[in-house]
Amino acid sequence: MPRRDENWPTAAAYLPTGGDLDALRATAASHDVHLHSIAPAWSAGLASLTRQVPSLAGPGPSAVALVEGSLVTWLTASAGTITSMQQRYLDAPRAGLLTELLDRLVEETGPFAHPATVVGWGLEDGAIPPALRANVVSPPGGRDAAACWMLDSMAHGT
Repeated sequence: MPRRDENWPTAAAYLPTGGDLDALRATAASHDVHLHSIAPAWSAGLASLTRQVPSLAGPGPSAVALVEGSLVTWLTASAGTITSMQQRYLDAPRAGLLTELLDRLVEETGPFAHPATVVGWGLEDGAIPPALRANVVSPPGGRDAAACWMLDSMAHGT
């Protein structure tokens, strides 16, 4: 049996929203893989995101909408520290519905020092309407969960 070494590379796996966490754990165990932590996929990308959008770590309140199809995670922060998180569902994964939801969230939780930042994947239409008042880092269209803002951070271990 190979020697276990804490210097072995780490890896990340994507479990879609609504995925079976128990099945992931069982599969890992059957391959003698030890899960040291489990976190939402987007949490791994926050360091990369603040590098791409420095205002998120700057002074004053800021907000991020993390889009996974019809699930929207709304994070608010102050000086780079997350102060609140809430999740809302769109009736359908459509850009127009996202725009309406973001308008409501900004009204409920703002004002912010900068426009909200939007990242993610899974909107059916993918086109960002001009009415969306946000800094779009990764257009949330398509079904590809491999958003560059998230994977960059995973690849560099940040």
